[in-house]
Amino acid sequence: MQKVLGEEVLRKAIQGEKQAMIFYSEVSNMIINKKSKNLMQDLASEEEKHKNILQKRYTILYKKEFEEIPGFVFDEKLDIKKLGLNTQSDALQILSSAIEAESHAIDYYSELLNQTESNEDIELLKSLIKFEEGHKNRLQEEYKSISKNYTWQMP
Repeated sequence: MQKVLGEEVLRKAIQGEKQAMIFYSEVSNMIINKKSKNLMQDLASEEEKHKNILQKRYTILYKKEFEEIPGFVFDEKLDIKKLGLNTQSDALQILSSAIEAESHAIDYYSELLNQTESNEDIELLKSLIKFEEGHKNRLQEEYKSISKNYTWQMP
């Protein structure tokens, strides 16, 4: 068991948060419905906060600035180009991808939780898991709402 999170593990987590932030931001630009647009903007903002928290932890642990792992993609479901998402994409398709990606993040952080002995890392990971579970729940509620009554208008 690691005393603290490993450098590569932390770099991947940071890139995952950044990828999620970009995904939610790009999706919010596709949506006309204000409630749904605000949800995606809120999620993008929260993912940016997570990224910043992890980057701060990285700098403290490794005494250097964060550098991305070239070519690393945390989750294919958060790649708008690979998914073929555009302004004509179905809202349920977008939400389904986001829900799966949040599940992946929860699994990733849960696995890391079992690999560290650092109290600071344990608290950080528990809070990230809680936030990602909250994101997943909000997305699932949006999915249920839309599947009952389509309210996501896209240009």
